[in-house]
Formats: sequence, structure tokens, C-alpha cells
Amino acid sequence: FIGVSITHPKTIGLFEETVDLLEDVLECHHVTGQHTVILKIKTDNTSSLERLISTIRSIEGVART
Repeated sequence: FIGVSITHPKTIGLFEETVDLLEDVLECHHVTGQHTVILKIKTDNTSSLERLISTIRSIEGVART
């Protein structure tokens, strides 16, 4: 699971469209609290996990993971 904080509600739509294209992301859930969304992911190894996190962080509006 990866918690993601989005800087502004207007960028959530773009974020959702972008993560929908990522094969390793299985589910995306809006939550309350520290994070805006929680992603359920499945990767082959830690290297692919690090690449996925880097990709997620590069999406416009992502404040932190």
C-alpha cells in the first residue's frame, strides 16, 4: 500500500487518470486523515517498487507519498 497526499482537490482527477494507466496499481481509495488516497499495488521486487513510487511522485499535484 502507498499513501499519497494531493496538494489541491482540483488535481485529484488528473491523478486518478494517470494512476489508472499504471499496471502495478490495483486499486485507488479516497481516504480521510494524513493521506488523500491509498493505492493498493503489486510489484515484482523492490526496484520496481522504487520506480513506481518515483513515477507517482512525478504526477502533478502529488505532495508526498
